[in-house]
Amino acid sequence: MRSMLGGQIGSLFPEGSDFRWDMVTSMANLAVVGLDNSILQANVEPTTRIKVESLFDIADMHLDSLEMMPVLAKADRRISLYPRTAWLQGTLNRWKPLLDELLNALTPPGVNAEEFNSFGTNSEQSPDSSPMERMMAMMQKIAAPALVASQIGWAVGELSKNVLGQLDLPIPRESKGGLELIPENVESFAEVNSLELDHLYIWIMARELIHLSIINSIAVKDRLDFLIKLHIADSHSALNTAMQSLSQIDPTDTDAMQNFLTNPASLVAGGHSEAQKLSQDDFQALLALIEGMVDYQSRIVAESIFGDFVRIEDATKQSLLDPSNPTLTLGSLLGISVTKATIDRGAGFISGVLERDGGSKLSALWNNPDMLPTPAEIDAPGLWLARIEYLEP
Repeated sequence: MRSMLGGQIGSLFPEGSDFRWDMVTSMANLAVVGLDNSILQANVEPTTRIKVESLFDIADMHLDSLEMMPVLAKADRRISLYPRTAWLQGTLNRWKPLLDELLNALTPPGVNAEEFNSFGTNSEQSPDSSPMERMMAMMQKIAAPALVASQIGWAVGELSKNVLGQLDLPIPRESKGGLELIPENVESFAEVNSLELDHLYIWIMARELIHLSIINSIAVKDRLDFLIKLHIADSHSALNTAMQSLSQIDPTDTDAMQNFLTNPASLVAGGHSEAQKLSQDDFQALLALIEGMVDYQSRIVAESIFGDFVRIEDATKQSLLDPSNPTLTLGSLLGISVTKATIDRGAGFISGVLERDGGSKLSALWNNPDMLPTPAEIDAPGLWLARIEYLEP
């Protein structure tokens, strides 16, 4: 009975397979195309490509005129436009190493056929347990990876349906590929918020170029990557919170189960672990610096091109900070928690430095990791200026 039952279930998985990534991609695509694949994905019209590329040239030209900015590699100074499904696949491929680390931190690697076939004789299981008890233990081992993979995949899929600027979630990336936008999302956002479409495109592309310049700089890239991976490594407590939420759902309630599997909020509902809290001060200081500079420079570009940018800035900021925005959930899983307080701290730091120094020190910052402001210095720019006097040649 044991070998028969184990063999039947084990046949569902290829030998040695780890199904978590397949579940991530399946759920991500499901979020975009719908359960019955009925949500059509429009291709990008040639006229749209021509228009957006010309607007990109304008934004890119103004990047060269900005002071206090790191140099952006030429390979990143181009624009690609995609329908949602194509953007999703490219993003999943780019994020796979990072999401694999997150899956490994949250769950065991999963269950393969060999484990199923030997479930009745597994030496780690109690000899007093019944075959059914051992089977239930194995099913729980499946449930945790499946739960996490489903929720992460759904969140990335939802992101593709409303993302404006991909780097609003500032994940480090290789210096190639340039910017990637989904015109359908931009056009829908402009219509809903009664914004001038060309101005919105310029605003988004300017912010993306500035974001990319900063997070790929010598000082920021490795530090940001380190803090994200440090946060991921201490993510194990998130699974406990999610499993507790799952235990409160009636398994016969299909609607409740579907809502749970497509809602990654349970993975972040418990907040940060104690270990994660220790690194959040440094993380928040770095994010405040990034967002403060992006906001400052974006306003300069927008004002020089089309003047009044306030309505566009307010609408995009409100969308980014909306609790329902999947950027916030994905960001929380990676430690990237950009809040209004983060933005305000960054603005205060940039303005404080400019009032005291005029910006020359900020120009040097991007090439020297030792010049990154500490949490205390983000709130007291004068302390940062005093300290880096000893670091400059």
